[in-house]
Amino acid sequence: MKKIGIILTASALSIGMFSSAVSAASTVTVGGQPVNVVAQVNSTEKVVTKEDLLKKFRSAFPGFFDFVNASDFHMSSYDYPEREETNYQMSFNKLQNGKDTYGNISFYGEDLEVESFSYEPIRTPDSLFPAKVSKEEAKKVATDFVKKFLKAGNYKLNEENNDYFYYSKQILTSPISYSFSFNRMKDDVAIADQLITVTVLGNGDIVNFYNSAITKSPTFDDVKKVKDQKDAFEKIKENLTARLQYQVNTNYETGKNDVKLVYVPD
Repeated sequence: MKKIGIILTASALSIGMFSSAVSAASTVTVGGQPVNVVAQVNSTEKVVTKEDLLKKFRSAFPGFFDFVNASDFHMSSYDYPEREETNYQMSFNKLQNGKDTYGNISFYGEDLEVESFSYEPIRTPDSLFPAKVSKEEAKKVATDFVKKFLKAGNYKLNEENNDYFYYSKQILTSPISYSFSFNRMKDDVAIADQLITVTVLGNGDIVNFYNSAITKSPTFDDVKKVKDQKDAFEKIKENLTARLQYQVNTNYETGKNDVKLVYVPD
């Protein structure tokens, strides 16, 4: 029995040590007072608290979510298999004028960079059709936002592909929103897959932000040593073939198909 007791005690200690190393962070109430519980993925990583995340967010994006108290935020942490660092997240659900509002903020990396935030505000008349701000005015709001808050890096509005973000026709009873993407640039050349997306509500509020450009940048080739564009075109022509096929395009609003005979490059 003594031997079994020793084994059970050792197991309990091991489980206790493990659970403290992977505990998620949240706010609990002890004796009527809110206590902040920290998150720590393993014993080698630094401890991150909700106050750390709030301080980082409010310094990076002052004026956003000022109506939300620290106690309204709930903190959690999670890991992606393809990432080394732990991701942290804060969310809130709060009543404003008797209506629900919801927000979410995610952080990534050792420096706790704000990777994204989203916000579902109260539906106001000026966000519905006809919206208070037009698409051009919303574009200026998004551009000014990127210039003001994203000081690290050079970004350029993606004029060609912004219509891609309008996935479906908007319902008149739902708030109008406009989405824009910005390419991260290096020597006036866009960096593939490093984008900023910003969504502006019809009343001019920023309700969604995502930064896929916070990952560490690799070493870049010297743009001055690039081959001439004409030489590149000739190289492409030398290695390009084309095959003939029927292309079927479906109009999902009418359900009809449009078939064309096209050459597809290989």
